[in-house]
Amino acid sequence: WAKGHYTEGAELIDEAVDIIRRETESCDCPQGFQLTQSIGGGTGSGMGTLLLLKIRDNYPDRITA
Repeated sequence: WAKGHYTEGAELIDEAVDIIRRETESCDCPQGFQLTQSIGGGTGSGMGTLLLLKIRDNYPDRITA
């Protein structure tokens, strides 16, 4: 988890957030985000958690499920 959240995830998060921002700007009326992630450990769970935190920070008025 820590590797995906603090190490490798920290290197990739800006690019991922930029892609999400561009896709959101191209929508007429974005209502929320839906993520599917691993929570059992490994890089996927840490990166997924970091991405979820960034989405909640950047889009506090959108629903996150």
